[in-house]
Amino acid sequence: MIKSDGNVFKIYLKDTGLLVHMLGPAVASGIIDGDFTINNGAVIENAILEALIRKGYTVHYYSSVSRRMELDCVFNYNGRLAVVEIKSGRKKSAKSLNKALSEDKVIDVAMKVSDSNLSIDENGVYHYPLFGPSFFEDCRVLEFPPMDYLEELKAALDR
Repeated sequence: MIKSDGNVFKIYLKDTGLLVHMLGPAVASGIIDGDFTINNGAVIENAILEALIRKGYTVHYYSSVSRRMELDCVFNYNGRLAVVEIKSGRKKSAKSLNKALSEDKVIDVAMKVSDSNLSIDENGVYHYPLFGPSFFEDCRVLEFPPMDYLEELKAALDR
């Protein structure tokens, strides 16, 4: 489970295959057939977060209703504050990530994961293919000190 505060949270399964099963046979068939008309965003998001967690990262979710912003994944990437936007469909815009980057200066590493190639855009956002997070280096520290930067991020994003 990833959460930014006690009122907003998302739940992820440690096994993406179980999630696909829970979503039903139409989703499983659509994924197998490469049918992108189905909404497989939950599956892709779960798989990417599962990969990061298995690498040893502690991932968090951020949402602000007042700012109409949702950041799929916030985590400590080798001592630096990283934000990941996950895109599974045809629309590749990352409004929340772009808004966070333009308004706040606390994000050290901005990443977008989608069905794209490796690249860095004009805003310094690193673009990775969907399988990219599986190849991030393993987290070197298994136990993190208190993550005060999350409160700093939340305060900055809530401005």
